[in-house]
Amino acid sequence: MLLGALFLAWTGAESQSVVAASLILLGLGWSASVVAGSTLLADSVPLKERAAVQGSSGTSS
Repeated sequence: MLLGALFLAWTGAESQSVVAASLILLGLGWSASVVAGSTLLADSVPLKERAAVQGSSGTSS
């Protein structure tokens, strides 16, 4: 998705509708990456520690 968004933006930079489509695709790709990362994080820690690790993963210390 992310590469598709890059390709669309690169090839259709002169068209407002193509750029809008590439931005939508970029947002969908970003969301899919966040969901996949959260799932991998949740699966990698024990159940007792999961809530604390997920809560701290969204903040920068």
